[in-house]
Amino acid sequence: MIDKIIEEQLEKYIIENYDEYNKNLIRQCQILDEKQDADKHTMRRSMHYELRVLFDETKHLNQSKKKIKDWGRCCCYNIPPFETSPKFAKVLFKFIDEKNMTDVECYKKAGVDRRLFSKIKSDKDYQPSKKTILAFALSLKLNKEETIELLSSGGYTLSHSYLRDVIIEYCITNNIYDIFDVNDLLSRHNEELIIFE
Repeated sequence: MIDKIIEEQLEKYIIENYDEYNKNLIRQCQILDEKQDADKHTMRRSMHYELRVLFDETKHLNQSKKKIKDWGRCCCYNIPPFETSPKFAKVLFKFIDEKNMTDVECYKKAGVDRRLFSKIKSDKDYQPSKKTILAFALSLKLNKEETIELLSSGGYTLSHSYLRDVIIEYCITNNIYDIFDVNDLLSRHNEELIIFE
């Protein structure tokens, strides 16, 4: 059960991380609108593309979208093009071993169906939804860096432009790993829950 102190701390965390990002984005747009020089068009296209990539991160990515997203990441963050990250299943099973959990303990604690877990295990190229990956991160009690590594292997990330991600990041940073507690905090902010089946 979530107490009032945690709720107050979360509100502070949201103000510091979520609102500030949006203020910066608005400020960047205002600066762009004031500029009349030649690079204005290029900067606008770059920002539009980056926002499009962030939007696509929340959806299940097929292979071609993943290549486009990787290319966008390269342009924005100077990462070598088409850098191949480890497959999701490989990273997931690495963390299961590191945390000394059995497969059954992991998927039950995450609320993931046995058939879906079998599909992840047998199909090394399977890309689960972001929600499923977050459920595994919580069940394994991964820290922020480990969670980002697991998300990245599935083609996702935690973004301060989404309130849901900021709330989940707060929970992970503050060792709140119970899915029911995380769902409670998400529900209080009218955000999509990590469903526990």
